[in-house]
Amino acid sequence: MRPEPARSPAREKGLIFLSYLVLSILFLWPLSKSPADTVAYVGDSLATVYFTSENGRRLFSDPGSLFSAGVAFPHESAALFEAHRLLPALLAAPLIAFTSNPILAINLLGWMAYAFNAWGAFWLGRTLGISRVAAFGAGALFAFNTYAVLEQPRLNIVILGFIPLAIVEALAFARTGGARHAWRGAVLWLLQAFTENYSAIYGGAAIVLVLVLAVVTSPPEGGPARRLRAATVPSLVVALAFLPVVIAYARMDAVYDFRRESPYSLDLSHFLATQPGNLLYGKIGPPVRAQQQGAHFIGFGALLLGVVALWRARLRPAMKRGWVLAAFGFAVALALLAAGRSVNLFGHRLMPGPYGWLFDHGSLFERTRIPERFGLLMMLPVSLLAGRGIDIVSGNRRAFALILALFLPLEHAQRFPWMETLPVGRDIPAVYAWLRTSDARAVVEAPAHGEGLVRMESVDMYFQLFHHKPIVSAYVSFPPLLTRILRQTTEELPDEKALRTLALAGVDTLVYHQEGPSIPSDWADAEAAGRITRRGSFPREAYWLRPSGRDLVFSISAARPLPPRVARAPLARIRSGTWRYRASAGRAALAGDGDKDSQWIIEDTVRGGEYFEIGFGGDTVRLSAVALPMTRRDILPTRFEVETRDQEGRWSPFASYGPTKRDELVRDLMESPGRAVVTLEGEEVSATGLRLVAGARARSFDGWRLGEVEVLTAPGGLK
Repeated sequence: MRPEPARSPAREKGLIFLSYLVLSILFLWPLSKSPADTVAYVGDSLATVYFTSENGRRLFSDPGSLFSAGVAFPHESAALFEAHRLLPALLAAPLIAFTSNPILAINLLGWMAYAFNAWGAFWLGRTLGISRVAAFGAGALFAFNTYAVLEQPRLNIVILGFIPLAIVEALAFARTGGARHAWRGAVLWLLQAFTENYSAIYGGAAIVLVLVLAVVTSPPEGGPARRLRAATVPSLVVALAFLPVVIAYARMDAVYDFRRESPYSLDLSHFLATQPGNLLYGKIGPPVRAQQQGAHFIGFGALLLGVVALWRARLRPAMKRGWVLAAFGFAVALALLAAGRSVNLFGHRLMPGPYGWLFDHGSLFERTRIPERFGLLMMLPVSLLAGRGIDIVSGNRRAFALILALFLPLEHAQRFPWMETLPVGRDIPAVYAWLRTSDARAVVEAPAHGEGLVRMESVDMYFQLFHHKPIVSAYVSFPPLLTRILRQTTEELPDEKALRTLALAGVDTLVYHQEGPSIPSDWADAEAAGRITRRGSFPREAYWLRPSGRDLVFSISAARPLPPRVARAPLARIRSGTWRYRASAGRAALAGDGDKDSQWIIEDTVRGGEYFEIGFGGDTVRLSAVALPMTRRDILPTRFEVETRDQEGRWSPFASYGPTKRDELVRDLMESPGRAVVTLEGEEVSATGLRLVAGARARSFDGWRLGEVEVLTAPGGLK
């Protein structure tokens, strides 16, 4: 190609970033049309708004309680149930302070994040010898590919631009051995780590691999060992800087057990799937979802240009083709990792997935989820290969190169598929201004959105930004058991037993969103009986989610303390290899294998009648109680019965789980937040079997999960 004209580095960098910023606005259209009050969808978008805003506020006003978010009451350090988002919080705080609008601040930061990603990939392309035009197209493809745009609700996941910039410094360090490059690369990784835990791990691994490969294959001046030793001090310094965050999460993990469910598999055909609304192709490929199992379209142009780059690389000397082959290897490895538990193509299983092996053998991977997010990082080497392909195909024809560069992101152009508008500024309901100056200790809003609408809790979180009182609601990655139970309880308001449970947890204030002309009779009855006391009433204009009406504030009468625990004679846990397990669904034996990590699971919504059964075979057990060890990963329906079977095969009631046991569980979880044991006791009885049966009024949207069902008996109780 003809030599490119010299340009001012600062001017060029500014123009390129500005161009990418314009593309950010266009690719997020029509969301970009109303950045002041519009989010992609309720759930992840509002969770991002909340945690970014709240962490930013605490960074400047109360750094000593940085992770003490006002959600998931009464848990401490509730922000650690989610990604920390510290760097986005730091960047967003001045924007929020200036605009008083967290939604606008996060949307503005989102535009800049996409432009920054593209800008970082552009400079990596230039470092690898790709022309300006081709590198521009590569940067646009990396930032605005289909899956990256669909991840807009998760700002912390989107920001990846520090990774290509750190790789630029790693390559420079491998070439020159300059200490400044080692320090720059380490600091860039640290900034990425303060953005999101995912990219701290995966991006860090990519940077280290590039560094090692580059050092090993670099000219022997000083030798690879000297280069690697020179990188040791910067690496240790930034690791120590991030260590407080690691320690904070490790402490929470020790209490709440942050291990995740086994990863699912993403069919590789999703890398050829577009989102409905793609402007060039429409919908192609398999069905896709908003987040997991999403569209990961690579682009046909990117694939063809990447193949051209690989084909031409075979004709070049080893040192000249090294980065092309390395980029191809990285892309393949990341695609296989994104596949999850197994590698499937068009519904056919090809082989076990490497991520499944990592999940089974690495504790760190047990605590992450959604492996398909490796696809975001995969697009970096894919984009670079496509950029190299543009230079090869276009030759000296700069206009043709520009057409190819623009085609790379054009394949991914689509109408942004989701938008919801929220109240901002003066439109925030008046009740929240009253709450901010009130003496409320902890707040619950009713009526609840419905247990199946878990993401809707993020609406309560959004309004918490304006009243700052702790709330029970929490839409988080690692929901604690107590939060799940209190959420179920909120759906039963204003039932007297639900009020008692919430009061036991420390909730003293209810906000009831009245929609009709008068308050419903059950709420009027609760007020007349003195179970709740009205403290205020405020008019409410209609907004997304709620029609016009009134917001009523009630205080909850203090709950009488539960009776003290009664000391009982110790009971023995028994289990026999002759027992048989069965259930209405799921692998029942997993709740009787002595391993609390293996669970009996009913994945579908519990509606009543679901059961878990143990048959004692030829044994007769003098049954005294059934114990259910509970952790964050276990789920109970709101009500269920324990029944026993006699020698004639007749089933009889033995014990039950309901509001009374729920109160005991709430008390225990407040004393020991991560773990508790539900002990269901009855009159001692001789039984040949037992079963747990969900009652007719039982509910649990998330199903039923138990690690162990323990049979307790007095010593000598097995005959």
